[in-house]
Amino acid sequence: MKTDKSTLVEEQEQVFGAVEATKSADQKPKPKALWLLRAATLGLGVLWYLGLSYLADTLTHESTDDAFIDGHIVSIAPKVSGQVSAVHVTDNQLVKKGDLLVEIDPRDYEMRVEQKRASAQTSDANYKTVVSAFELMQAKVTTAEASERQARAQAEASQAVAARAAADLKRSQQLVKEGAISQQEFDNAQAAAREAGAKWNADEQNALEEASKVEEAKAQLSAAKTVVEMARAQIKQSQTDVSAAELDLSYAKIFAPCDGQVTRKMAEAGAYAQSGQTLLAIVPKEVWVTANFKETQLTHLQAGQLVNIEIEAFPGRPF
Repeated sequence: MKTDKSTLVEEQEQVFGAVEATKSADQKPKPKALWLLRAATLGLGVLWYLGLSYLADTLTHESTDDAFIDGHIVSIAPKVSGQVSAVHVTDNQLVKKGDLLVEIDPRDYEMRVEQKRASAQTSDANYKTVVSAFELMQAKVTTAEASERQARAQAEASQAVAARAAADLKRSQQLVKEGAISQQEFDNAQAAAREAGAKWNADEQNALEEASKVEEAKAQLSAAKTVVEMARAQIKQSQTDVSAAELDLSYAKIFAPCDGQVTRKMAEAGAYAQSGQTLLAIVPKEVWVTANFKETQLTHLQAGQLVNIEIEAFPGRPF
């Protein structure tokens, strides 16, 4: 019985050992559950980090999605009208300042330049003619003034002779009364006084005529001077016309005013272009971002701050 009792005790101990082993096996974590636990922990950590980063970025930065790339657009238009003879660029082509873009048919403007040059030559020839006439009139005035001075001198001399003859006649009148001279001598004195007076009158009239010739010559000189000034003004106008025609001719070639990219090209060879009509546009390389913020955000914005820019065409790539 004793033996049976010890056997029973051994069996009980084996049963209790099997139960304890089963409990230990159930308490040991399985590999799949451990992987899921680690993944969840890592995910929570990432979410915690992203949340903190977003919160810190929100509290320390201002952002907006109401923004766009902006830049200057230079419209290209001809200054003269005409048929487009050549277009040297295409859409989206990069050009440099001074590159030839479009040509307008220059033949009409070349003909206009030749016409204005011919008119300028005619004006120049006319100017030379009127200047020569003006110089002749100056010589005529000089000659007339010399003749007037000579005639005036002659008149003054005749006046002196007439005055002396009149004095002699006056003395002869007294002498003939006194019988100091004969009647013949008195008659000679009287005739001499008359002759001297007549000559004085003639010389005085001649001096007046010469003076009138001087005035006439001066009037003609003044008129000639006016003609010269008009001819000079006509030359200046002709030169201005030539310069304007040459300038219009230069406008037949349109060059790029700046570096940039061609866009909005509407010019085609053979088409007629009006003055001021936009043929294409150039967008310079200098561009910027125009961003619109709320008024409450402007408090934290200052000039010179660095910014990050994200473009939908390049997701995840800040600029």
